[in-house]
Amino acid sequence: MRILERIKKRYFRLSLAIQQLILRPYLNIFPLAILAGFWMFWNQKSGLYAHTPKLILPVWRGIVHIGGTIMFIILFIFTVYCIGVMTAKHDEYNLGLAFTGQDLRNGCPVLIKKNRDKKTGVTTRVFYSQIPMERWRKCKEAIADCMNLHFVNPDLEYGGKNKNKGKLIVMYSKKGRKPPERGVLYDEE
Repeated sequence: MRILERIKKRYFRLSLAIQQLILRPYLNIFPLAILAGFWMFWNQKSGLYAHTPKLILPVWRGIVHIGGTIMFIILFIFTVYCIGVMTAKHDEYNLGLAFTGQDLRNGCPVLIKKNRDKKTGVTTRVFYSQIPMERWRKCKEAIADCMNLHFVNPDLEYGGKNKNKGKLIVMYSKKGRKPPERGVLYDEE
């Protein structure tokens, strides 16, 4: 069962990274650097054949072509995956502080999607979580304190197309804490 959870988490990280590459074009510099390195390797690979004996030259060419391509693909996917990890790390760590150990016994919430509306400043975060919605609502103030944000309406809801997927939690928030309303502190006479 744990293996399936790890696969899901890696899939969510990769999809989050692709979403962040689309939303934040400046992050594309990292995959483009890997692509430029592969292009330079591909253009300079003839230098690898210069001192190779003719007997093993076809085998060496195959190793260089296939090995170079496989290494590029692995490095490219790893770079994109790291972008997803760096995006999710801060939010997931703060959620881990907000919930108790009993809540986290089935695993920490995993960030699937993060989007910020530029006009309103509302950040939408979608988490995959085994924690029920009632615990999210009880820990709402702790979440706001740990993440240094305040919730906007609707604050927490289920995810999915029809808002009926129980393992997807959607959180709407803005930066910064708002002080609580205290009402009248003293009587006026």
